[in-house]
Amino acid sequence: MFAPDVKLAERDAKFGTMSLSRWIECSFAHLRDKLGEPNMTPDARNKVTTGWIVKFGTDVFTVYSFKETDEYLGEGEGPTLDEFRNQDTATWCIGGKRETNPADFIKYLGAPETR
Repeated sequence: MFAPDVKLAERDAKFGTMSLSRWIECSFAHLRDKLGEPNMTPDARNKVTTGWIVKFGTDVFTVYSFKETDEYLGEGEGPTLDEFRNQDTATWCIGGKRETNPADFIKYLGAPETR
């Protein structure tokens, strides 16, 4: 498999990437090994607490947790952020612009799609 140009992108690059949703299952550690440290900050309502904005070749994708921790669900209603990041597996959303196809990016991540 060819090694694509993969790097973290600027925050402004993510705008418009929420229109494409795919889901994968893997651990936070697996994604951190593939993508580096997360570069998305939690949103104001804590729906997204961990995420990456990634430039993959010429396309931009987001990989993020969505409503997964007690920061959104409420204290005691879900894992803390640290617990979430230490789970063996978690569900992650993949966002991209409408004209992009995430198949090669998901293959690069090496995690199975769930939906």
